[in-house]
Amino acid sequence: MAVPAFRVFLSHSSKDKDFVKDLYRRLTRDGVSCFFDIVDRLGTGAASQLNALASAEKTFEPGHPTIANRQSNLAVVLRKLGQLEEARDLLQNALASHEKTFPPGHPSIAIDQSNLATVLHDLGQLEEARDLLQKAYQAYLSLFGPDHPTTQTIRRNLESLGE
Repeated sequence: MAVPAFRVFLSHSSKDKDFVKDLYRRLTRDGVSCFFDIVDRLGTGAASQLNALASAEKTFEPGHPTIANRQSNLAVVLRKLGQLEEARDLLQNALASHEKTFPPGHPSIAIDQSNLATVLHDLGQLEEARDLLQKAYQAYLSLFGPDHPTTQTIRRNLESLGE
């Protein structure tokens, strides 16, 4: 007997949001088609990045740089969609992972610092945003020099915060 195709609908309240997000990741990682309100409302960009993250989590051990990269990519999309707290949490995880994997000043760390600073700025946490941008700027300046486009972008972002 053939099993009918179906899609699981997942929704959450503020209290069980993390549990339901984890359930969504586990179900999609196991091949179950899900409609998750936060993902499906955000559009295909977020869904695509969330699926990439779920695939990386299935393939690699926790803390692997690929997982951190996928977290960072999803966070960038979530920020654009106004999901700032979720973007912040993902970027904090990615940054912590990259800091364990790479030496200080590595470009992956600097990118995470810059992206997290942008989210923190959006959340009104200007002091922490400024500190992270300063670290990212110093890394890019020493790695690529003052004329590199990313170095210039980070410098402009710092200037907008009063640096």
